[in-house]
Amino acid sequence: MIRTMKPDDLPAVASLFYESFRDSVLYYCGRPPTTQAMADVFACVLAAEPAGAAVAEVGGQVIGYAFTPVHLSAIWKEALFGGHVFLWVWRWLTGRYGFGWGPVVRLLANKTDFFSSALKDEFQAQARILSIAVGTAARARGVGRALCAPALPRSSQPGATLVR
Repeated sequence: MIRTMKPDDLPAVASLFYESFRDSVLYYCGRPPTTQAMADVFACVLAAEPAGAAVAEVGGQVIGYAFTPVHLSAIWKEALFGGHVFLWVWRWLTGRYGFGWGPVVRLLANKTDFFSSALKDEFQAQARILSIAVGTAARARGVGRALCAPALPRSSQPGATLVR
C-alpha cells in the first residue's frame, strides 16, 4: 500500500536510506551516523512538502519511500526558516549524529554543488525525484514504480517544467 509519509515513519525511512545507499553514506561520513541524522534531514523535506513524501507499507512495515517534491525551493526555505539548520547544527555539535568535521565539509561541498547545478539553465527543475529507496527484500516487485506514480501528475503542476 502506498500512502503519504508521516513523521512516525522517519526512523524506518532513514534505515532504508542507509540500507540502500550504504556506500555513499560511508564515503561522506566514514562510518554509519546515527539514524537520527538522516531522519532529521528527511523531517525537513516532509515538512516542506508533505504531498511529495510517500511510503510503501506492507503489514504495517515501511518497505520503501520516495521524496518527490514539486517545489524544491520550499525545502531550502523550510531548512533555513523552519529551524532545521539550527537543530542539525545543535545535534551535530552535541554528538548526536556520530560524525565529526570531515563529513560536514564533504556534505557542505556536495550540497553547494547540488544547489549551484540546480541554478544552471540546463538543469533547472522544480520537480525532482529527490530520494527513493526500497528495502532489499522488497525489490524487483514494482514498489519503486508504485512510489513514483503519484508524483507524475503532481510534477505537471504549473511551474514544474522539468523533472530531474
